[in-house]
Amino acid sequence: MSRRARDRPGADHRLFTSHLIDLVAGLYATSDPDAPQDRLDGLTVDLGDWWFNLRPSNTEPLLRLNLEAADRAACDAHTEEVLALIRAESQEN
Repeated sequence: MSRRARDRPGADHRLFTSHLIDLVAGLYATSDPDAPQDRLDGLTVDLGDWWFNLRPSNTEPLLRLNLEAADRAACDAHTEEVLALIRAESQEN
């Protein structure tokens, strides 16, 4: 999660995190067009052997990332992948 996303209060934070989620959704739609995406609770992307959910917290000005993969090494690698996208996008905005 980006410091900038965390530090934005209230409506500004919700707009900023919503914008980041939309950007991440677009990046994965382009790079993995066959990966199903669900927008019921933030963004969930199922990439076969791993998946993630990215959503704004309902109680804190945070962007939450939940991710599952086959093993710890894969989980760590994919977590860094998604966080790198978020960091890159948040620094540009």
